[in-house]
Amino acid sequence: MRNILIFASFLLVSGCSHKQLASVQIKNGDTLSQLAVKHKISQKKLRQLNPNIKNPDLIFRGKKLILRKK
Repeated sequence: MRNILIFASFLLVSGCSHKQLASVQIKNGDTLSQLAVKHKISQKKLRQLNPNIKNPDLIFRGKKLILRKK
């Protein structure tokens, strides 16, 4: 039963459009430029929304990246 609930939850999340997301968790291999293109936002805007990113070439897996303010 637990696997079915997790799968259903995944389907619900994957059905959301990128515009509905407020943040995304950085995964292994992600780059700031790749995430910007994927979520249709400029790198400049991503850096403005995430001032904690000091070096755009160095982002860490597991951290949340803000895509837009709610």
